[in-house]
Amino acid sequence: MFLPTFANKAYLSFLLFLLLFFVAMDMLLYLRVQNYDIRPRANNDTRASPYHSPVPCDLNPICTVTVKAMMLDHPNHYILSPLASLIDYLLGISRYWTWLTPSTISVSHVIIAIIGARCIARSSLFSRQLGVMLFQVRGWMDNLDGHVARTRLNIQGERSDVGSIGFFVDGICDGLGCIALMVAVFILLRRNANDGANYERLPVRVMSTSHNTVSSNSCRKSPLYDTLMVGLHFSLISFAWNRYISLYQDLLETEDQNVPLISREDIYDRQTVVFRSSAFCGITLVWKMFNFHAMMDYLLLAIFLPGNLRYRIQEYVRLTWWQLPAVLLLLVFISELHYINAYAYVKMLSIN
Repeated sequence: MFLPTFANKAYLSFLLFLLLFFVAMDMLLYLRVQNYDIRPRANNDTRASPYHSPVPCDLNPICTVTVKAMMLDHPNHYILSPLASLIDYLLGISRYWTWLTPSTISVSHVIIAIIGARCIARSSLFSRQLGVMLFQVRGWMDNLDGHVARTRLNIQGERSDVGSIGFFVDGICDGLGCIALMVAVFILLRRNANDGANYERLPVRVMSTSHNTVSSNSCRKSPLYDTLMVGLHFSLISFAWNRYISLYQDLLETEDQNVPLISREDIYDRQTVVFRSSAFCGITLVWKMFNFHAMMDYLLLAIFLPGNLRYRIQEYVRLTWWQLPAVLLLLVFISELHYINAYAYVKMLSIN
């Protein structure tokens, strides 16, 4: 009895530590953004405070601030991405391992995802937790392929090379990894539905009316339907997230805006104003918590923790039916409205 209680306390303490760490890093990132210029200025220009990183910039997640970095989920931004940079820094993968291409790393993490999904689909807690850890390794490799590609192309900071072959290969590999996880979730849901003796039964909610009594269990969906709903939500939020990364990158991180009657310095100043604005920081923070990678991490956390697995997964599925799509639609609406106004401000256009 002591071991499960101790384990639960250990899990809770670790999650609380991660939460505090992410909040602290978000605060540091916000302070960094307020002193960050879209384009670096001369050293003798006092309009922007110089930033002295205690470690090499590749290892510091708040050194080079980009649109994608601000919209990247917390584990990837603050843990997996710096860890990928550290391994590359120590082993010299980008410089010396010329035979190892970013696309090869992308394909490799699909294999890791398939092995992880196979472990998650098993009934034992240890196998599921091992599978979740393998998916974190897959996430680290996903960061590594991007870091290697950007280093070899001399691109600083987190940026999406939209339209390149590597961008499409990475997207396809991410999709295959997600499909592997969805198959594992389907197997878990089907096993739980067919073998309820091994799991605690969900509480039955009864709705009484003046004419009849309806059990919520009668409205329970099939495991295939539940899995497809989660997969659909992942697809929609991934499409929206990548879309706004691309839009904001083009608006705020592109030098040649081709705007008549506006100098390049004026364009940089306007881009910086938008980048530092509280509205943009707020929107990117919400995308940080509700993007594709974050939602996958929430599902993996539900699988990793001990206890009533059936209940946690079905509660997650219920969220994808209404609450999470509602959040996504609201976030898309606010992001679109903000982008239109930011575009008009940067381009000096009037909105009637």
